Amino acid sequence: MIEPSRAVGAKRWHRVVPSLVTALRLVAIPAIGILWLRGMRPAAIGLYGFVVLSDAVDGWLARRLDAVTRFGGFFDAITDIVAILFLLALLGWRGVVPVWVPVAPAVVAGIFLATSSRAAPRYDPIGKYYGTILFLVVGVLLWGVGPAARTGLSVLVLVTSVAVLVSRWIAGSKPRATPST
Repeated sequence: MIEPSRAVGAKRWHRVVPSLVTALRLVAIPAIGILWLRGMRPAAIGLYGFVVLSDAVDGWLARRLDAVTRFGGFFDAITDIVAILFLLALLGWRGVVPVWVPVAPAVVAGIFLATSSRAAPRYDPIGKYYGTILFLVVGVLLWGVGPAARTGLSVLVLVTSVAVLVSRWIAGSKPRATPST
């Protein structure tokens, strides 16, 4: 028979698994940049694929293990922000995209963090797709595309960032739903 204290400890351990996956994702981000800068694109893209897939896995694990926490939600969002901004800044620094490209997502991230609280991140209707778009754009840019595609992807980042800001402004002008008691 399992001792009650061991069962409780096991349950607590399961609650950190999704955050451990997120932490692995956070550690992998600089490694992607190093691999890409050293010309090891297949390895960088493979590791980037891990980062993208683990972004879905950590949320799935949190729901599956009944381990959804406020900390985990913010840790996940902040890790996504760090990944996108770090890699876009790297791509801008190396001249793959104009240096202004990471500025638009940085503004969106700043407003997201400023208008969210530790109790409940505020997502807007378009914003939930924004991260997916940015992850795809970064993946394509890491893969390597021609100048016309890089310009188009840069414009896509700008246009979707503006759309998210407008959507967030509209969503923020509506009163928040209050939980019924």
